[in-house]
Amino acid sequence: MGEQFGRYLLYLAEIKQSGEIITEKMYQNLFNLFIGMFGLFGNLAPPAEKIKIKAKNIVSVPDMIISQAGKIIAVATVKKYFGSNHIEEIEPPVKTCKMNTEQDGRQTKNNLDKHSVGQIGGDMLVHLNSTASNKNTILGIMVQETYVTFTYLEREDVVGEDNEAENSFEQGNYDMKFSKSYNYLDPEEREELIEPLIFLSLLQNNPKFLISTKS
Repeated sequence: MGEQFGRYLLYLAEIKQSGEIITEKMYQNLFNLFIGMFGLFGNLAPPAEKIKIKAKNIVSVPDMIISQAGKIIAVATVKKYFGSNHIEEIEPPVKTCKMNTEQDGRQTKNNLDKHSVGQIGGDMLVHLNSTASNKNTILGIMVQETYVTFTYLEREDVVGEDNEAENSFEQGNYDMKFSKSYNYLDPEEREELIEPLIFLSLLQNNPKFLISTKS
């Protein structure tokens, strides 16, 4: 897999040098090859999913889904640009929900693109009830060019135990937090990605490990 990643990276470098445009699909393929070196496999053609909140359909077609036995481990967006909109400009993916957005204290650049955050927030909300961990938390991965940001959505104050009910999405608050952005082509920053990607690989490839994290 490492050899495939290297060849594909060289291919993209040649495209860029020739003045042609590197497409979003190419960046998606590159990231999938990168996580493949850690034993992870992402589905680049997931089906559309939707939920209904107050008669409004919220549709999600993630760029990538990492799953195990039909359960979501993480949803991802992979974009061909590195954004610059400030996090405070971001609106909740569903306006009927209160959402707090926080960045890790190490985040030093206003590099989270508003459109990408809106997409990943909506994708995580739609797939919240299909996670491999529990019904109130879900992991997201934002990739802008070759910069990776982990994001985490948590539903709080859910009334009752039937979290799969349609109106459960209208209950409680939603907290969305972000890590620092790491460039996986930078050797030093790539070191920071090794541990979380190995952990996700364990979740995807070892069902017993996944079960143990729930208990």
